[in-house]
Amino acid sequence: MQTVIESAPVGIAAFGMDADLTVRMANDQYLQLLDEPWRTEGITGRGVREFIPGADAAGLTALAQQVTTQGETIALREFAFDGFGRGTGYFDASVVPLRESGAGITGILTVVADVTERVQSRQRIEELAWGAAQRARELETVIASIADGVMVTDAEGRVVLENAASRRLTGRTQSVVSFDLETQVTAQDLRDAGGAPIPPNDLPLGRAVRGEMVTEQVLIVRRADTGEDRFLMCSSAPVQADSGTITGAVAVFRDITEMKQLDQMKDEFVSIAAHELRTPLTAIKGYAELLDRRLSTQGGRESDLRSLGVIRKQTERLAGLVNEMLDVSRMEAGRLQLNSEPFDLSTLVGEVVNNMRISSEAHHLSLIAEPGIEVNGDAARIEQVLLNLIANAITYAPEGGTVDVRVWTDADAALVSVRDQGVGIAPDELPQLFDRFYRAPRAGVMRSGGMGLGLYICRELVMRHGGTIRVESAEGVGSTFTFSLPLAEKD
Repeated sequence: MQTVIESAPVGIAAFGMDADLTVRMANDQYLQLLDEPWRTEGITGRGVREFIPGADAAGLTALAQQVTTQGETIALREFAFDGFGRGTGYFDASVVPLRESGAGITGILTVVADVTERVQSRQRIEELAWGAAQRARELETVIASIADGVMVTDAEGRVVLENAASRRLTGRTQSVVSFDLETQVTAQDLRDAGGAPIPPNDLPLGRAVRGEMVTEQVLIVRRADTGEDRFLMCSSAPVQADSGTITGAVAVFRDITEMKQLDQMKDEFVSIAAHELRTPLTAIKGYAELLDRRLSTQGGRESDLRSLGVIRKQTERLAGLVNEMLDVSRMEAGRLQLNSEPFDLSTLVGEVVNNMRISSEAHHLSLIAEPGIEVNGDAARIEQVLLNLIANAITYAPEGGTVDVRVWTDADAALVSVRDQGVGIAPDELPQLFDRFYRAPRAGVMRSGGMGLGLYICRELVMRHGGTIRVESAEGVGSTFTFSLPLAEKD
C-alpha cells in the first residue's frame, strides 16, 4: 500500500484525530504542493497549522472536523487557497474518514491535486471569449450605425451579418443572413452594370472570398418593396486570420442610382448640345470661307483678312470641341463605329508628324519608326489619337524643345510613344489623367483651353482597338505617352 501511495500522481496525506491534525504519512506529490522547508524536510509528525499557514482561516481544520463528526467523504472542486507563498492556487481535493478493522474513525486521508494551471487557462479563455464578444458587440454597433450597406460572409460566401442599411437600400424587411452566393443573386435579382445576369462567383463577395480586393463594382438590384431597379456601387475585401487563411469577406455598398441618372442626363445634354451647335457652326464656317475668298480676289484690306483668319481659326477650334462632345456621346451610348481595315501604322505616323511640324516653329518633331508595321483598325481614329498626343506634347512644352515620336514592335504588338520636354505632370494627377473632363492644373494647359476630353477619347479609341495606353511623367522633365495596338495577322 505504501508503494502505491508513493507512486500516485496526486498528493496523498494521512492525518491523526488529535486537535493538531498531526501527519502520519505524506507522499512526495503532497510535499510538492507545500512551500519550503517542508518540501525538503517532510511533514510527518507535524501539525497541519505548521506547514499550511492560515489553515483555520481557510476552513480546512473545520472541514476535517466535519468529516470526523459526520463520517462522510467531502469533495472539493477547484478550491481556491492563497496561504502559500506563490499566490492563489486552485485544488481538487477529497477528505476521506479512515476506519481500521471495522472500528470507528481513526484518522483522515486527504487526496489533493493542483489544478491551478487548468483553472487559470480556463479563466484566460473565458476572458478572451468575453473580450471577443464585447468587440463583436462593438463591431455590430459600428456596422449598424453606418449609412452604407454592409455584409459579412464566412469563407464559403454565406452571409453571417448585415446591417439595417443593407436591407433599407434593397427594400427588404427580411435578412439575407445564411444566404449563399447563388441565393443572394436569385433572391435580389442581381445583375451587372449592363443588366446581364451575373454569376455568383463574380459578385464582389464571391471575388473577395477568393482573395480579391474589389473596388467600385457596379451592380443592379431589384428592390423587394417596389420592384424598381437600383444601381449599387460595391467594394469588398477578404477577411484573413493571422495565418493568412481567408475566413470570410466584407462588402460595403451604396445606392448610386441618382448619380447614374445625372450622368445619363449629362450625356444626353452633351449629345443634344453638340448636335445643335454643329449646324450654326457649319454655316459660320462656310460664310467665313466665302468672305475670305471674296476679299482675297477683290483686294481686301490686310486687317479684314486677319480678322477673317481669326474667325476661321476659332470656328475650327469650336468645331473640334463639338466633335469631341459627339465622340464622347457616341462612346457612352455604344454608337461609335470603327471602320477597321489593315493599314501601315509607320506610314500613318510619318504623315501625321510631317503635317504637325508646321504647327509650331518653336518645337522640333523627331521620328524614329520601324518600317512596314501593319495593324488592323480605323486609320482615321488612330490618326485622331496621334494628333491629340502630339498636340498635347507641344502644349505641355510652351518653351519649345524636341518632341520625340517613336514607332516599334514588341512581340505581337505595335507601339507608339510621344515624348516631350515640357512641364511634366504631378504624381497625384496621373490617376485622373484619362478621366472625362479632367484638366491638369498646369498654366500651359489652361491657356490651351479644351474640355478635358482629348485623353479620355484617346484611351477609349485605343482600348476599342484592343490596345492599351499609359503615361510616364516627372515634373520639370516631361511626359511620355505610349499606346499599343495588336499587329495585323499575317496570312
